[in-house]
Amino acid sequence: MHPPIDVTGLPLAADRRPEVALADRSNRVMWLNDERVFYAGLLGTMSERTMGGWHLYVAVGEPIRISVNGAAWQSTDLAVVPPYMPHRVDCDERLVADLVIEPETVDPAALPAFVRQGCGAVHDEPGVVRRMRELHAWLCW
Repeated sequence: MHPPIDVTGLPLAADRRPEVALADRSNRVMWLNDERVFYAGLLGTMSERTMGGWHLYVAVGEPIRISVNGAAWQSTDLAVVPPYMPHRVDCDERLVADLVIEPETVDPAALPAFVRQGCGAVHDEPGVVRRMRELHAWLCW
């Protein structure tokens, strides 16, 4: 187990907005290992995408909008998309965080219920949103 990340005193990207636009390069980062990808950057052209891992999209500033498998758009700070599920993501500020979990590297039963059972907007996991925003701040510092 890794020690917790100390984010004491680090401003979140949304808190730095008056001085630094969310789209600024200093807010973009990608961290990779064999099992996970953490990406915080600009959304590309809004088009339907289908990816092979679980995607946990987190709004860094303004809420994101997500449409999964052609369903109606939902607005949220956190969305989960299961592997191989077609979806679209949009955000007015274009900067989002995305944690990708490769399915062949985990036991799905060990994942939190909101990931295992999630498909679209998740509104009852504020701790996850906060930790992802803190991780983003730590990686960009």
